[in-house]
Amino acid sequence: MIITAVEPILLRVPFEAGGRGVGIMPTTWTALDFCLVRITTDGGITGWGEAFGYFCHRTVGALIERSLAPLLV
Repeated sequence: MIITAVEPILLRVPFEAGGRGVGIMPTTWTALDFCLVRITTDGGITGWGEAFGYFCHRTVGALIERSLAPLLV
């Protein structure tokens, strides 16, 4: 089995937290960001995972696309 593709998929889920934005969150949350990862193989198998990072899902996606995917494919 050979990995043929590694694809980061960026998602933003809007919501209202109702918090004041204190502590590690200096502002009120209005969305939750995710970076899903889809891995496919030459055998037709598709696997899913999540690479989560507070407020940096674009950076995580770029790391997966530019650094990890070339190593895995």
